[in-house]
Amino acid sequence: MIAVSIDGVIGGAEASLPVLDPGLLHGDLVFETLRAHRGAPIDVEPHLDRFVEGARALALEVPARPAIRAALDATVAAAGDPDLRVRVIATRAGRLIVTAEPCDALSSSPPAIVVAEVDRPLSDPRTLDPSLKTGNYLPSLLALRAARALGADDAIRLTPAGLVAEGASANLFAVIGGALLTPPASLGVRAGVTRARVMALAGDAVESALTPADLDAATEIFLTSSIRGVAAVRRVLSARGTIDHIAPGPRTRAVAAAYHQFATAVAPGAGR
Repeated sequence: MIAVSIDGVIGGAEASLPVLDPGLLHGDLVFETLRAHRGAPIDVEPHLDRFVEGARALALEVPARPAIRAALDATVAAAGDPDLRVRVIATRAGRLIVTAEPCDALSSSPPAIVVAEVDRPLSDPRTLDPSLKTGNYLPSLLALRAARALGADDAIRLTPAGLVAEGASANLFAVIGGALLTPPASLGVRAGVTRARVMALAGDAVESALTPADLDAATEIFLTSSIRGVAAVRRVLSARGTIDHIAPGPRTRAVAAAYHQFATAVAPGAGR
């Protein structure tokens, strides 16, 4: 079932916000999305670190961390499903919202997807830091819609300078010349929690600025996100043409297996 907590009061999908809440009117909010497996949130502490840091960057007041964690745990318990997409949201009005809704189980075999390079670059950090997870999510949604219009499952977004950045809501890794590379967070790329976990599990992943031409030369590409885990890219669409990959390739399979083993080792109550 879907469970929603608003300021500690748990309801269902019919839960609502006042129409004048700044989060609804202006996207003036910060959020975090994570997966719960067997009733336990995966990498919950790094997710809450990023949530609190994002709120601080936007000068949003949020409850003390134990209260945030208590609301998260209570909402996950109320939802009751083993696999959940969990969102933690703080609005300018001071509301703390937690939602938990069923999602597909994390697969031991990474899905093979098609991505398309789209003309929806990251925002200029002087306008809005693109690494923050705010309610101003429309650029990512437009990138995803543009990719799907081309028959792809996800997008590849570039920086304003034309460097490879990330997916619509996922981080990107590429195997080039035998090296496992990912665009650096300094470009405005979201420092994804699953990205960090995969880098730690891989042991040799390196941050490196990548051009679209570099990506054309990749032997493997995969995306990472908290809900999807690891997704192998089987085809890349761009104005330069179409490039097919064996997906998952050997490096992607190894990374996906390591991540799945980590994620499924989380037992109920782990990390609480």
